[in-house]
Amino acid sequence: MKKEAGRYIRELSHIAGKANDVVGFVFCINGEINSADIYSHNKLFLKLWPKMLEASAIEAVSEYEQGFDYETLSSRDIRNWLEDVESGRKSPKSINRYTDARVIDNEDYYMMETYDEKDKDNWVHKNMIKK
Repeated sequence: MKKEAGRYIRELSHIAGKANDVVGFVFCINGEINSADIYSHNKLFLKLWPKMLEASAIEAVSEYEQGFDYETLSSRDIRNWLEDVESGRKSPKSINRYTDARVIDNEDYYMMETYDEKDKDNWVHKNMIKK
């Protein structure tokens, strides 16, 4: 598994640094969206990208189903998914004395937006996961 995950990592590791406005990624397994991580700043995303890519590659390899031909999702599919995830009941949550969050939990998705407790108008990180 580690060898196959390494192939994914080698193929994708450079992609995040191609532009200075990349702030996140959407991760698919077997033709379906699994999760997304979006950051407010390119530098923060790039710092975390190698670890997120490694974890995603390992998960993709471990859940890969052979013998199927999966369609590539369009940018519209991704946009629609991101909008769907953000629909739902929003609940505030305190993480620690510096960080607050807003949790959206609906039937199919779970999302957490984190904020600096002094600036609740501008999120720092959004993590979205399909249930």
